[in-house]
Amino acid sequence: MASANKAGRLNELDRTVREEPDNLSALKERIGLLREMGRHEEAVNDAVKLNAMLDADLKSSISEIELKLRDYPDAPIYKMIRKELLDERDRTGSASGRDQQNSRLAELTASLKSNPSDTASQADMAALVVRLGKHEETLKAIDDAIARDGTATPLHWITKGLILTELRRYDDAVATYRSFNEVWRFDAQTEGYVLVKHSKDGAAAGAKV
Repeated sequence: MASANKAGRLNELDRTVREEPDNLSALKERIGLLREMGRHEEAVNDAVKLNAMLDADLKSSISEIELKLRDYPDAPIYKMIRKELLDERDRTGSASGRDQQNSRLAELTASLKSNPSDTASQADMAALVVRLGKHEETLKAIDDAIARDGTATPLHWITKGLILTELRRYDDAVATYRSFNEVWRFDAQTEGYVLVKHSKDGAAAGAKV
């Protein structure tokens, strides 16, 4: 989608969210679009709202299924639904589910090597890293990369911010994106990032990705 079209679509979503504050799909789309436009801090603010709404919906669904199980304690379908809801709440799953998630994580990692600006894949990867409990090692690897040359790549910074958002460490996520904006500037014309200061490894300001 061209920049002008994205701006127009964002205005439409702004109106929808104002008029329908419980519209989850509009809020999710707005978050994705803000990320595509390099407006990561605003995306974090929307993620705070989205996660609160999702938490409320999940809590309500668990309460409803608990009531069903009181009336039908041996119903296998309600037991299965309850387990799925609790797994979602706890972000855990079966061994086979983890294998599938690890496989998906490998696919996303490979995909981002060839297309590092794919914001949907970035968000999916961050969510999987947290779900699989790999966030601490991933954050350390990113911090090490940033410490090595002072700039790293936009993908490092964005992934770190997304992981912190998934962990609901919103203040840390915003701080990460503010530091990112001191190093890289989003270019709306190319929809890429421009380095705004020299890196330790010699990359000159003005380099684009």
